[in-house]
Amino acid sequence: MEFRRRYSRMLEMWPIVCILSIAAVLSIFLHVTPVPMSIRPLPVMKSFYNDSTSFLRLQQPERNFVYIKIEKTGGSTLATLTFRYGLKNNLVAAVSHNYDPHIYIRDDKMKIHEYSCDNFPGYNYVANHIMHYRNGRLALKKVFKDAKYFTMLRSPITRTKSAFYFFKSLHKNYTEYPNPFETFLKLYSENKGARLDGTIFNYQFNEFFGIPDNLDDTVIENMLVELNRELDLVMITEYFDESLVLLRKMMGWDFEDMVYSSRKVRGGTQPPLTPEMAEIIRKFSPLDLKIYEYFNTTFWERVKNYDGDFEEDLTRLRNTQSNATQYCQTNQQSDYCQRLKLDTPKIMRVAIEHQKKWDC
Repeated sequence: MEFRRRYSRMLEMWPIVCILSIAAVLSIFLHVTPVPMSIRPLPVMKSFYNDSTSFLRLQQPERNFVYIKIEKTGGSTLATLTFRYGLKNNLVAAVSHNYDPHIYIRDDKMKIHEYSCDNFPGYNYVANHIMHYRNGRLALKKVFKDAKYFTMLRSPITRTKSAFYFFKSLHKNYTEYPNPFETFLKLYSENKGARLDGTIFNYQFNEFFGIPDNLDDTVIENMLVELNRELDLVMITEYFDESLVLLRKMMGWDFEDMVYSSRKVRGGTQPPLTPEMAEIIRKFSPLDLKIYEYFNTTFWERVKNYDGDFEEDLTRLRNTQSNATQYCQTNQQSDYCQRLKLDTPKIMRVAIEHQKKWDC
């Protein structure tokens, strides 16, 4: 009887033993280990590069991408995120000489640092300012094979104000006025300032196309339709977290990869925008208004057609962000938190240093 009882227990335990055995074998071949869903250390320093932790995926993560960075749109925050992802996954960034944040394209050739090793694997990504994207898109496609293209736009109303206060060359002559930006706009509208079309006004449109001679609505609409075909995703600064949800889905990245630290956010208080000031900006930035409104519409279409539960993923992204913030409040000196604080020039230098192995 005792033998039968033991035999019966063995039969009951057999399915569990089989499952555990299969899991053990899979963990060896697939390198899968249990990971808490809150905050886990990202391989942001050299000691983490060999971390084998991963998730079982239905979608293979995208490794090749072109992020077209536009000033004063939250671009530095997103750029540091992409550089961290590149470092974590040993991707190769295309960078300009002398740490220039801009990459120039002339004669269908990108002006970037070229690596000389015979076994150089090629470039995976770029996260820089690329002036007049449409004039250089063929050069980009030569360098980045099968890449995802994305950018971020911001309302020209708030972006113009942000640019004014950020660039000293714009606001230095107005600091003695109670409301420097209001004074600047008033004088500009009275034609008492240097023309700034394509710099502070219509800047976002200019980044992609330059300022066209023909401003016919039909011509502009066709240009935007064509740009929409070429770009895989256009994000919106005012909906930064929602944008990251769309980016994560498109790229097949982890929620932990989307953790960010806001960069170049000005402190202090500035006089508020008045309706009259906003109207002047609209008058002098009609192209920026068109490109912003067009892609704001396509953005919400992407949200509406999202493959999955968008609100659930948005909540999960924000929870992950909150967990990372809490972690760094008590672990400020950790490798993870130190890397998270790096601005774009510094993390770009880390990437350059990491890629020196391809200089022979």
